Amino acid sequence: MGRFSLLMLFLLTMVSSPYYVAAASSGSGGSKAVGGSTGGSGGGAGGGSQPGGGTPGGGMSTGGQCSNVFPNALSTYGDSGNIDFGYNSYVYHSSGNSLSTASVTKNGGSTQPTCSTTDCIANPGVTGVESIDPGSFQISGSSKDESLAYQEAKTLGSSTNRYRNISTNSDATLTFSSKQTEYYITSLSMGYRSTLYLQGGTTYWIERLSFNSEVKVVIQGSGTARILVNNNLSIGSPGFINSSGINVEGDASKLFLYVNGTFTTNNHATVSAVIYCTGDASIGSASYVYGALTAKNVSLGTDSTVTFQSSNVNSVDYGDLCSSSVSSIDHYQIEMDGVGLTCESEDIVIRACLDADCSEESTSVSTITLSPSGLAESDTISFTGSTTVSLSHTTAETVTLSLSDTDPVGELECVNGSAETCDLTFADAGFEFINSSTGDSSLPDQLAETYFSNVSLRAVYDNNGVCAALLQGSQQVTLGYQCDSPSSCQSALQPISSAVKSNGASKKLNLTFDSDGVASLDSLYFPDAGQLTLYASATVDRANIESGNASINVVPAQIELSVSSSALTDSTSTWQAGDDFTLTVSALGNNGGLLPNYQPGQLQWSLMRLLPSTDGVEGTLDYASGDSVVSSLAGGFVDSASLGFSDGEYVYAQARYSEVGRVNLAVQDANYLGASIAGNDLTLGRFIPAYFSVELQQTPQLLPACGTFTYLDQPLSFDTSYPAKISLTAKNAEGDITYNYGNDFWNLSVSDASMTASLGYADSSSYTSYGDASVISLGDSPQLSGDDDYDGSGVITIANAQFTYNKADSAGTAYTPVVPFQASVDMTFGADMLTDSDGVCYKSTATDTSCLNFVISNISGSVMRYGRLNLTSVYGPESESLWVPMTAEYLNSAGKWVTNGDDYCTDISMTYADGDVVLTADGETDLTALVGSPSAAGMLSAGLSDSADLVLSSPGAVGSLYLSLYPASAPAWAEYLNIDWNGDGVICSSLAFCSTDALDYPSAQVTFGVYRGNDRILHWRGL
Repeated sequence: MGRFSLLMLFLLTMVSSPYYVAAASSGSGGSKAVGGSTGGSGGGAGGGSQPGGGTPGGGMSTGGQCSNVFPNALSTYGDSGNIDFGYNSYVYHSSGNSLSTASVTKNGGSTQPTCSTTDCIANPGVTGVESIDPGSFQISGSSKDESLAYQEAKTLGSSTNRYRNISTNSDATLTFSSKQTEYYITSLSMGYRSTLYLQGGTTYWIERLSFNSEVKVVIQGSGTARILVNNNLSIGSPGFINSSGINVEGDASKLFLYVNGTFTTNNHATVSAVIYCTGDASIGSASYVYGALTAKNVSLGTDSTVTFQSSNVNSVDYGDLCSSSVSSIDHYQIEMDGVGLTCESEDIVIRACLDADCSEESTSVSTITLSPSGLAESDTISFTGSTTVSLSHTTAETVTLSLSDTDPVGELECVNGSAETCDLTFADAGFEFINSSTGDSSLPDQLAETYFSNVSLRAVYDNNGVCAALLQGSQQVTLGYQCDSPSSCQSALQPISSAVKSNGASKKLNLTFDSDGVASLDSLYFPDAGQLTLYASATVDRANIESGNASINVVPAQIELSVSSSALTDSTSTWQAGDDFTLTVSALGNNGGLLPNYQPGQLQWSLMRLLPSTDGVEGTLDYASGDSVVSSLAGGFVDSASLGFSDGEYVYAQARYSEVGRVNLAVQDANYLGASIAGNDLTLGRFIPAYFSVELQQTPQLLPACGTFTYLDQPLSFDTSYPAKISLTAKNAEGDITYNYGNDFWNLSVSDASMTASLGYADSSSYTSYGDASVISLGDSPQLSGDDDYDGSGVITIANAQFTYNKADSAGTAYTPVVPFQASVDMTFGADMLTDSDGVCYKSTATDTSCLNFVISNISGSVMRYGRLNLTSVYGPESESLWVPMTAEYLNSAGKWVTNGDDYCTDISMTYADGDVVLTADGETDLTALVGSPSAAGMLSAGLSDSADLVLSSPGAVGSLYLSLYPASAPAWAEYLNIDWNGDGVICSSLAFCSTDALDYPSAQVTFGVYRGNDRILHWRGL
């Protein structure tokens, strides 16, 4: 009748019957009963508890959990470990000179004692050094890479705790955020002289870790940083691990290092840590370790030292690493119903508990001696975790159980239903609850909202050492109950009671006992969950039967998971990542009713990432304030933080999932009063980003049309080497990056149509006070890059846009000529262009109500000049050819027309035959047919044409004519070097917009027959 045997013995107190026995106490509370731990045993009749001597074992604490793994500065595990001291190497502050290892060797030439003042010796008889096994190594499963450039500083972990490859270049600084409590990394490589900042209280699962020379590791915050490496690890020379310099002592309690392989430091390294490696450890010459080191074998190089920091080692928080390998007994616990029969053996359960609630049992062997002696087959009992012991006692009396010679040392606590007493009463007659199916006292768990099944009450007495039926036929029995877990009832056990009473109730019921003295209790019905203590009493032949105690567990039929919005479970709908929703977990009975008594035993979550189904990163689901579960492709249940249920439900209105994609969320209670309660699962999502943040990736530059300047009316382009680039980053409602927005889950597209509809340019220069600018081309088709990976970002590139500053409006009306100014253009990406197919758009924060445009302001790179092409009138003798100079001019800052000596770009190719050059007679003599076909070719040089351009042949006659540059055939100059020559207020270069008389163009008068004078004479004066 052990922990769950639920034996109920009801002692027969005879008035006129020969079966008179003492009544057993029900033990309804009081302080915890404490039995002996190293001495002190109780026996014989009597009640109460009996304290014993010894020292409490202590519970699972943050310090000392691995004390058996690190008993001294250096230790080896296993039966054949060796510690080898190189020349003048030694340990300092060791606990004596005995090291927990099979053998110690020393360099023969050393003059330094290996244990400070004396040589260390091996103590192969020490059995306390144990190995550490973290279980299955936790892998990243991520495809996210990070690379830090030379001297770059970066912080990781703001939104994810899983990475594939992380590497740093020289002098870089890598910091892991305190936002995460665990990190999972495939490979971490620290470059030369780089610095790594880790957070105390955080565990780092790293499959491969490498440190180059002069790497420094710094632990920030309080608590212990735990690094677990699933490969060999080498510390570069000199490395400074949790130490500020060579041979500078750091606090070893800040860093625990587990290496699944060999551990090596090169020369001149300094490490302050508690180190465990499954392979051999080698400490380089003139290297220093502060803390403790345990390995398979250890070797110390020349002049190296290991300094034991015993108090810091005991203060290390090893997390869960040692709880499975080192026994730290809080107490031993005997669980029983408090009453046994003299006619059969009584089962009790003995447990070695690691915590006050006995929620975790030791995994190491415990040895105890049970008192009084002779009750069990052997008084000395060895077991791991827990054991069931059968006790036999043929005398009707009360004995007090105790333990002595406990190893490890621990106090005793006894649990008897809701009572806490070490008294066990043996009686000659009584009731016991049995499993109707098996006939033993191990009662099955019952489902809430169902009638009890396979639970019976048996009435027996001792008939010459054999249990015989005490009752047969119909008998009125008083059945009662009280609630133990929780301690206050919120539902009634029917038909004992129909009204809720906080301490339970009792009622007389008619039970029918068969020939074996067994009566079925299938009329009991509990519409709730919890652990109940049952008791009974009866009067038989004027004999009063009083109760002992028994327990029975009633468990939920199901743990049900639900969410607030149907959009979360509708595969055709979407939900913003990081946005709050209500998560409800309900404990339900067999009929679907809520179970008010329910509080979880060990609630567990499984969060399986369904989409993206390959690559991508893991997301987190917040199920409570400060508590979350991380997704994985494989799923699998993990323990939940403690959650407070009210009336059978847990409701959290700020639940949120951090990433893009789809997940499957499942729940169960893995240990509700020892039973596993299944739950349902929900497929949640599709989750989408809440918004995009947009940043300028590359500032575009304007490319001057000629050197450093561009003429008004001349096309102005973006420099092809500096196109416009903006990056879009998908973020959740909390402002964290949604890395899984990429590849097949990138839903923002760009096209010519989106560019035409949403891309715009606007003049932001000083010219807005005089005229306007026009877009010639929005640019090439927009290009999207970086959307094919899982970093949550993509880049939009726009190249080859063109626009122009206009000299006239669309009707040709000329704007006021202006002095030079700097071109400045605002480029606007419209909100529609930055909105994906799910409606995710650019916003400042997730709470913005409207989508935003993104503007690249004040794009510059060119000086603008108001220009013209001017002709110079010439004259000369009719016997010579004449050259008409062309000059590119612009209005300078003083408002004067000056030669543009920077113009080497204007094409002046033109011919008379094509109508680019027009000759018009001036006066009575028409020389146009006599001067040939003037033309020009090539480019201006320093704003000037040369003497080979626009040359008129000698006419052999006196007269003049006009040479004009005709714009109607659209020569290059007419595009941007024409002005309002005729003063009509309109600049016209095309007959499509104005008549011939209204065309604007430059002209020069060419005169033949006018004497030029002598080039040697500077001045003539008439007399």
